[in-house]
Amino acid sequence: MCFLIFLSGILYSGYAEKWAKARLEQQELKLHLQKKDMLDKLNEYSKEYNVEQIISAETNTYLEADIKEKEEQLEMWTKKYNKELAERQQEIEELQVYMKIDKENSKINNNPYNIYIYLTENEHNKNT
Repeated sequence: MCFLIFLSGILYSGYAEKWAKARLEQQELKLHLQKKDMLDKLNEYSKEYNVEQIISAETNTYLEADIKEKEEQLEMWTKKYNKELAERQQEIEELQVYMKIDKENSKINNNPYNIYIYLTENEHNKNT
């Protein structure tokens, strides 16, 4: 009986040892698969990050070029506006001078003495 207990203990310890070894291998495989999944995800995220960096750089380049273009357009339109404003101001000043001259002429033309001189000159021109 003692031999049987000893033999069953050996069998049991062999079984327990194999079971523990199988469980350890199972855990190692599980950890290996988790590590592989994590490395795959890390690789995928790294690729996505690189793509985002490229897109970000291209977007920045485009925006900087667009800002530069808008600044150039702003400068061009500002110069055009200032030029047209100066031209319109010059036109206004010329019109004011013409209006002043026209007012003075209308005062002269409405003067009865000027009308008499005009009529006299026309009669003189008819006789000659």
